[in-house]
Amino acid sequence: MGFRDRARAAAASFPPLLTGSFTRPWPLYVIGIQIANVAGAAFVFGFLQYLLPGDDAIRIGDEVEFDQIKPFLGYLAMTAVLASGVAWLLARPVIVWQSAPQTGANGHAARNRALRIPPLLAWALAAFWTIGGIIFVASTADSVQFAVITSLTVAIGAGTACAIGYLFAERVLRPVHADAIASGDASLRKPPSVSSRLRVGWSVTVLVPVSGIVVVATAALTGSLRSSAEAVLSSILILSAGLLVGSLAVTKLTAGAISDPINQLRAALKRVQAGDYSTPVHIYDATELGQLQAGFNEMVTAIEEREELRDLFGRYVGIDVARRALSDGVALGGEERFVAVLFVDLTGSTNLAMQQPPAKIVTLLNNFFHVVVEAVDRHDGLVNKFLGDAAMAVFGAPLEHSDPAGAALAAARELAQRLPYILRTGPGDDAVGFGIGVAAGSTVAGNVGAAHRLEYTVIGDPVNEAARITELAKDEPGCVLASATSVSRAHPDEAQRWQIVRAEVLRGRGVPTDLAAPTLPLNQS
Repeated sequence: MGFRDRARAAAASFPPLLTGSFTRPWPLYVIGIQIANVAGAAFVFGFLQYLLPGDDAIRIGDEVEFDQIKPFLGYLAMTAVLASGVAWLLARPVIVWQSAPQTGANGHAARNRALRIPPLLAWALAAFWTIGGIIFVASTADSVQFAVITSLTVAIGAGTACAIGYLFAERVLRPVHADAIASGDASLRKPPSVSSRLRVGWSVTVLVPVSGIVVVATAALTGSLRSSAEAVLSSILILSAGLLVGSLAVTKLTAGAISDPINQLRAALKRVQAGDYSTPVHIYDATELGQLQAGFNEMVTAIEEREELRDLFGRYVGIDVARRALSDGVALGGEERFVAVLFVDLTGSTNLAMQQPPAKIVTLLNNFFHVVVEAVDRHDGLVNKFLGDAAMAVFGAPLEHSDPAGAALAAARELAQRLPYILRTGPGDDAVGFGIGVAAGSTVAGNVGAAHRLEYTVIGDPVNEAARITELAKDEPGCVLASATSVSRAHPDEAQRWQIVRAEVLRGRGVPTDLAAPTLPLNQS
């Protein structure tokens, strides 16, 4: 499973509460609209009866007869049913989409609806409260003063209900929003934002109590209240206390809603920096923070894919070549470099291929190349080519090397020690031999080929010389030879391990070339 699939699984990992098309958020979502209405009604009756100064409180049974508010109470009961129906109508396309995920226009519309439910629900509550407020004021007001106070109180209660309904819906529908955002549909409508969440929270904790304070203070200043100054101040103190407590609670919740996703992303970022791409972040917020969570998962998916490509690239061309290509770009051409070239070639593999199954030959070659790559890497070289049953390694390109000739000679001695054991344990026992040749000199190192298909290599006389020496080394007792030039250019610590054994006219050359063979194994001084 790739990171993208793991991210979507994480976004949809909320457990079901009921069977069928009902999942955890929907029952709470419907209950939330009732909670919002009850909270708004509680504020209206509480403010009129207890938060207005004592002599001005509008108590049911005294200033207002119970029969006067029967129409409003009946409307409240009807609203409870209607609001639930509206809530289900708003949610129905989303529930259908979740029960049978769709693609195309229907799925797109359902995801849009999922993100739009909180504000749509708030507007529906505003409409219900507008009608209910008109009924309440019309059935209870017996004076202009009373009508103004009750109208303002109902307006504040409506704002309370709408804000609570919005916040509640946004909170309980987080898993639904996560599904919608995780779909990766870039054309979705703008989801609820952090700023809208802050504004709604502010309206509940600040605007509502401050509005109550303004109503009481304005009525006192205009002489509309009959209560004493002490009673007015008591009401203002109670409302101020509610302001402090409520704002502290909502600020804490809001801060947590913002900081939790950020802390989650910080922890995930540390994991990614450590090279762990296996754990996506859970998308559980519908605001910009949820988009940030989804964007982080998409980013890590891209990084994971890039790292996989880089790893594959490095396996094919060598990690040093891959790093240089990624940092400097890729272009045809090269530069003159002093390098050492090591050739290693098997003997007898053609006859062995006629006698053994292909699978055994592949096993032999893989073991052979494994030892070659390991030895070359240990001495900071690059296995530049695999040529059937041979390999060519370069020391001093693409990265600079302080002693390319010495590194190539040391790698050659190591291979001369290790390869006989590998080839003895392979199929055919001693039927397969090898030869190793080393040469050093100036070459052109760079990218050759076409603009759309190229490879990194070195071109020059040392390459041909090493190949010719390898052919001679196959008949040498130690199976390894090097040009005297490469020995003379090596560090003295390595050069002393070699001695000139003879001179040969290499194929294609007119003058003899002095050849050297190792005098001591790699692990001896």
